[in-house]
Amino acid sequence: MNNQVLHSKVFKWFLTAVLSVLVICSCSSAVFAEEVPYDTYTYWYGVKTNEKDKVVSATPMYQLKTVVSATSLGIESLQSVSDIFVDDDGDLYILDGDASKLVITDSNYTVKSIITKINKNEEMLDFAGAKSVYVKGDTVYICDTENARVLLTDISGNYIDELLLSDSPIIPEGFLFRPVKVAVDQLGYVYILSEGSYYGALLYDSEKNFVGFYGANTVTTGVLDAISEAFQRVFMNNAKKSATARNLPYAFADICIDDEGFVYTVTGYTKQLQKGQIKKLSPGDATNILNSNGVSFTDSTVNQTKLLGQVFNQSLIGIDVDDYGFIYALDSTYGRVFIYDEKCTVLTAFGGGMKEGNQDGTFVSPTGISVFGKKIYVSDTSKQTITVFEETEFGALVKKARNLNMQGDHLAAEADWRTVLSVDKNCQMAYTGIALARLADGDYDNALKYAKQGYDRETYSLAFEEVRTKWLNDNFWLMATLVIVLAAAIVFVVIYKKKKHIVWLKNEKLKMLFRAPFHPVQTFGEIQSKKLGSWTICVALAIIYYVVSVLRVLLGGFASTFYDAESFNSIIVFVRSTGLIVLWVVVNWAVSTLFSGRGKIKEIATVTCYSLLPLIVGEIANIIFSNILTPEESAFVSIFYTVMMLYTLVLIMVGTIVIHEFDFKRFILTTLLTLLGIAIVVFIIILVFLLAQQFLTFLISVYSELTM
Repeated sequence: MNNQVLHSKVFKWFLTAVLSVLVICSCSSAVFAEEVPYDTYTYWYGVKTNEKDKVVSATPMYQLKTVVSATSLGIESLQSVSDIFVDDDGDLYILDGDASKLVITDSNYTVKSIITKINKNEEMLDFAGAKSVYVKGDTVYICDTENARVLLTDISGNYIDELLLSDSPIIPEGFLFRPVKVAVDQLGYVYILSEGSYYGALLYDSEKNFVGFYGANTVTTGVLDAISEAFQRVFMNNAKKSATARNLPYAFADICIDDEGFVYTVTGYTKQLQKGQIKKLSPGDATNILNSNGVSFTDSTVNQTKLLGQVFNQSLIGIDVDDYGFIYALDSTYGRVFIYDEKCTVLTAFGGGMKEGNQDGTFVSPTGISVFGKKIYVSDTSKQTITVFEETEFGALVKKARNLNMQGDHLAAEADWRTVLSVDKNCQMAYTGIALARLADGDYDNALKYAKQGYDRETYSLAFEEVRTKWLNDNFWLMATLVIVLAAAIVFVVIYKKKKHIVWLKNEKLKMLFRAPFHPVQTFGEIQSKKLGSWTICVALAIIYYVVSVLRVLLGGFASTFYDAESFNSIIVFVRSTGLIVLWVVVNWAVSTLFSGRGKIKEIATVTCYSLLPLIVGEIANIIFSNILTPEESAFVSIFYTVMMLYTLVLIMVGTIVIHEFDFKRFILTTLLTLLGIAIVVFIIILVFLLAQQFLTFLISVYSELTM
């Protein structure tokens, strides 16, 4: 008995020790988790067909350095942090617009001066409600929004000048001048964004004369939108027409200028499809040279989120650019910073908060972004802080290597990309960078390897073309001999068959299958009259069609197909291929019966499945030629596949008319009703599935309650 008690105590001590260790480990993990308070990830492009990119976790390119606040600066609390700016010396300018205060610190965040009033010949100007600040040389530009002016001052608060709304006839009557952003180029030209203005930036020359509007967004209207608007206006009276709002372009949210004088703009959330939010405009004619008009800069994972009935839409409100041309954009909704290269490719995304970012490195209401050297500064008006992120060694290596790629020096970037890849296997750019280096060095086999690993179809196609050319040159006589032998064999077989009157197919039902594409009216008529339909052949064709549809994805040429092992589901392919065929047969039989169609369900199935033969041939051709040709060369394969698909539809149409003895009008009517019936059946199936799922969940919850 004593031994049992002793063993019991030992077991309890052991269990307590284990639990203590687990608690300590979990606490340590929690502490460690708090040290990395923000998300960091990147994209893989070209992985999926239905999505532009795939989000993957990534090694941080930036890490939290410090958080600057009124407390850390040793000053009175800030009412808001409307905007920030970092000048060429690394001095930080913090604008507290609500309190009419501008705090200036050095690069070590030691306060140099605080401006609360601007001295204009002993008249003290207030700038309460100011929205942004910009510094060029020794001049500070403050967007005094509420007073409809841009104030120019020195760092001591002495008045220099101010920019007001011009009386130029270029400016529309009733234009409301509320400056919210300002930027100055190397020639002294001043670009001012006015709140709600869709005319672009107001441009002033170095003499402070108004020149005109610069770089407005354009209205993008689709064909359907234009037709809908025209249709509505036809039936509108004059009162409704006058009350209808015009489709106007969206106003810029922020503006910045690089060292070469190129102007970068960003547009926030739009109700339309978000594309081209970031632009790089030439100094003269404001042409967008970034090729971003077709690029969506929204994050596909958080573009729109619903939380407690409220919809959160991503909105880019801040932009800056560094000396190497990398673009930094700030999302106000989710509190994330995105870094793009000149090809609009994301290097990394980090931050977070979604309006509730209490941890350092996350945000509640971010208002501005500024980049200086290896640091990124982000202001948050709700938290009244400036968060400073610093570039990591990994981030510096990625940017260095990517910059070499942008300059075309792929071999010089290879070593850096290999180092990056040794740290982070999720860096798609590393695979592309190594592939480009191997391509430039003539190592086409390894170029193919790394391009395929990085889903870089463009580089893969270039390397594939070189490998194919070399293979054809090395094996030309072998290929020529095989072609000649194959052609001779085909001629011999055809002649021998005719001479000996050999019949390869003796089964009448199989004969009908191969005759159907060439003589559909006669063949389908005989199938109905002589009862030559075959369920076995129908099932076999449906299975073959499903198999080749799957193989087209799995075995198609890499450069021409998209395949993601994580998202590919053969069941979905089955539903889209064989499942659709089954639905068509059943629903068409039900609908045609109501319209006195003579075709039986077996005959409908025979017509439908026999008509799949051209489509199956098109799928097989696509599989073969996509592995031989580059995407640029395979245009005729796409045309051939489209023709085969249309041919299948024509065969189904002809066969349906023949077996039901319909005229064309009745065929169209029954076809439309069949499609409607298919939609209804699919809806019912989905509804039943959801109800069954909810009922199963209910049973599980009841069982759990009863067994507790």
